[in-house]
Formats: sequence, structure tokens, C-alpha cells
Amino acid sequence: MANDYKAILEEQRKAREIEEAKEAAFIKKVIAGVVTGVILLITTIFLSCNLDNVKVDGGYAAYVYSDPIFGKKEFVDVLTGPNSTGVTWRKKACIVSTTPWRMAESFDNIQSKDNLMTSAEASIVFVIDRTKIREFVENYGAMAEVDASPESLIKDAYESFVQKPFQTAVRTAVSQYRGLDAALHIPEITAQVEKSMQKELAGTPFVLKSINIGRTTPPKEVVAGIVAKVEATQTDEKRDIDLSIARKNEEIREAEGRAEARRAQQVAEGERKAAQSKADAELYQAQRKADAELYQAQKAAEGELMLAKARAEGKKAEAAAVKSYSESVGDNYVRLKFVENIKDLKLPNTLVGSEIIQGVMKAAGDVFTNK
Repeated sequence: MANDYKAILEEQRKAREIEEAKEAAFIKKVIAGVVTGVILLITTIFLSCNLDNVKVDGGYAAYVYSDPIFGKKEFVDVLTGPNSTGVTWRKKACIVSTTPWRMAESFDNIQSKDNLMTSAEASIVFVIDRTKIREFVENYGAMAEVDASPESLIKDAYESFVQKPFQTAVRTAVSQYRGLDAALHIPEITAQVEKSMQKELAGTPFVLKSINIGRTTPPKEVVAGIVAKVEATQTDEKRDIDLSIARKNEEIREAEGRAEARRAQQVAEGERKAAQSKADAELYQAQRKADAELYQAQKAAEGELMLAKARAEGKKAEAAAVKSYSESVGDNYVRLKFVENIKDLKLPNTLVGSEIIQGVMKAAGDVFTNK
């Protein structure tokens, strides 16, 4: 019995050892897997943190530099977008905008030539030279702000290196003119500021594109005085204009009245002349008719007179001829011819040779003899 009990215990011990060995092997496998996973994770993280692909968009440039785990950063290259470095080991980049930037400034209390406090507005447009990206990053503060946005880099660089000279140039140019005259000399002020900034930025990564002087304004009290004066002048001018218009209107009315009177006079004169012409024409026609009638009457009278004269002359001639002829042939012939002329008269035979016939003959003889 004792031996059987010992054999059973031995078998149980061996079984436990086998189980413990299996558990130990499993634990070792688990530990090995965990360690391997951790190593892979760490490796992945390490590689992801140290492998880079720098990408540059259009309108930007990249200052590429190495960033070793130990040691200092070193310049590698400048990439102009759009571009990329590809996958590299611990390469970083400072992105710089290469498009034009406009910065505006407002100025108060610029002392003018005549000691007026003038205000002004101005702006400057500049761009970073693509050929001087390395100089810009290393010498103009960008390297200290490698993690900043491109916009922040430009604004910080402007405030540090461009703003003060620009403000000084504007104040200097405006102050050379009288407060009320500065606005009339914007082109000259702009040219002077541009010349100053060209000189100031020469040799730097900042390339000046343009200067714009928006406006200059004299003090408010001066402006108010000018406005009041202008308004008063406009009021006076308006009054003068209104008076001038009233006078012109009166002159127009008078001119229209005179014109109307002239038109009425011309109409009346025309009617008078027309009536006169008509009367003259009628008188002329009446005169012509009267003259014609008088002429006809005169001609008729002259004709009658001439006819009467002719008749009288004829009678005289006839009487003279008869007388002459009677003298030559005698009275008896005349009486005979008279008797022949009246022979066709049918008289009673009792009257022939009577005293009546003799009287007629005697009368005829008297006529022919002009007694």
C-alpha cells in the first residue's frame, strides 16, 4: 500500500511539473510576442517620426534642412513649388510665401511744412526674392520660427525689417508740403517714398513692387473751417446765381414782349401793306380802265370830229366842185341833174311845172350855188 501511494504521488508531481513547464513555455511565448510587438511599434513610431516627405505648393518656396537626433540643423536645399523632396531621413522645411504682399499703414499727426498735424494712409507691396530664400530664413528671423505659418513669417519679417523704414519714408515725404497742399502732390510723395524704400531694401530679400499713398487729410478743425467757407461761398454763389437767373428771366420776358410787339407790328404792317397794295392795284386798274375809256372816248370824239371835218370838207369840196362845174356848164344843167335825181319821184302830173316844183328847183339851185 505504501508503495502504491508513493507511486501515485510521484505521478502527480510529474504531472504538475509538466503543466508548469507548459505554462512557463506559454508565458515565454507571450512575453516574446509582446516584446516583438513593442519593438515593432517603437520602430514604426521611430521611423514615422524621422522619415519625411516635404511638399511645396505653388506660390511658395521651402528652405529644406536636416534635423539630426543629435547635432545641429544644417541647410540642405531650396525647393520652389510645386515640388517635394520625396521620402527622406529627418528632413524638415521652413515654408516661405513668394507671392506679393500688401501691407497698409495709417498715419496720424504728421507735422506738415506749415506745422499742421496731417493724417495719411499708405500701403506697400513687396515680395520675397526666390533666389534669396536661404538668406531670408537664416538672416531675417524665419529660422527661429520654422514651425510658424508662411503668412506669420512674412508679417513678422515686415514688422521687423520693413515697417519702420516705410513709416519714416512716408512721414518725411508728407512733411515737406503744406497741410492743405499735400493732397495735391500725391504723385510726388509716392515717388519720393518709393525712392527711399528702393534704397532701403536694396540687397535684401525684400523686392519692392509698388507704393500707394491713399490720401492725406488736414486737421479736422481746418477741414471744418474749409467746409464752412465752401458752404458760405456756395450760398453766396447760389444767391448770385438765383439773382442772375431772375434777371435773365426778366430780360427774357421783356425780350419776348418786345418780340411779340414787333410781331404784332409786323403783322399790322403786313396787313396795311397788303391793303395798300390791294388798293393801289384796284386804283391802278380803275385808272387804267378810266384811261382806256377816256382814250376810247377821245379817240371816238376825234373820230367823230375828223368824220365831221371830213364831212364838212367833203361838203365844201362837193359844193366847190358843183359850183365850179355849174359855172362851167350853167345853172340849167344843175337844175336838170336835180330833176333827173328826183325823176323817180312819182308826182301828180298836175304838179309838174307848178309853182311847187319850181320852188323845189329854186331851192336846189340855191344849195348848189351856195346862196
